[in-house]
Amino acid sequence: MNDEQRPAQPFNYESATERISDPQRIAVLLRHLQEARSLLTVTIPDVQGYFISALLKVDAEQLSLFIDELTPPHGNEALRATGVVNVYALLKGVSVHFKTTLEASGEKDGVAFYRMAFPARMHHMQRREHYRVFVGHGKQVPVRIPLRDLGQSDVVEARLFDISMGGVGFMAPLKLRFGEGQVLEDCAIELPSGDTLRCALQVCYSRRDEMHNQLRVGARFANLDGQKERLVQRYVLLLEREELKRNSRI
Repeated sequence: MNDEQRPAQPFNYESATERISDPQRIAVLLRHLQEARSLLTVTIPDVQGYFISALLKVDAEQLSLFIDELTPPHGNEALRATGVVNVYALLKGVSVHFKTTLEASGEKDGVAFYRMAFPARMHHMQRREHYRVFVGHGKQVPVRIPLRDLGQSDVVEARLFDISMGGVGFMAPLKLRFGEGQVLEDCAIELPSGDTLRCALQVCYSRRDEMHNQLRVGARFANLDGQKERLVQRYVLLLEREELKRNSRI
């Protein structure tokens, strides 16, 4: 049985993750994040939602790092009040996660920045390829597909069941027919954040799912721009964070 024939399973974060406690290795990964200008997704204990930041500087000698102000802006007040954050990022498609605490805050040219403690440990994915994160049956994430690509004039609604930085899997009505390599233009994925990811999807496989009596389709993203990649990254990291919360304590 190949990967496409296996039923989708929740992503096992713990089994695929290395815990790093060596300060030198942590410093190297942090510098790579800084050099790559990787987007940081930040969560704050007891504060709903997630915030976006960037790594400005890594000071391994002083055991501290500097991050940019948070977006949306109310995250800045929450950070100063709570003083603890979880940080998630992708480095060349590989996930990185660490916890850190606030040491000091400052402002330059009207923009806030924060000096944070050097992480004592870091979770680092051991996989180098795109990994699929299971969405879960309790989450209804619609995938709207214009049927004009299939010779019709309506829009059909499918359901997302997994996602990665490379593509998606979705369940669709059995009446549809998709060919391998077919490009579905102007698809719309309604993300739980309220954002709509509009994209083209190239079909990799399509088969009947006997258990759910639906069509299981795997597709890769076609030509995502930077803004759309960030939407995908945020959602992948959100799902990963939920899985990590269930399976691991940091």
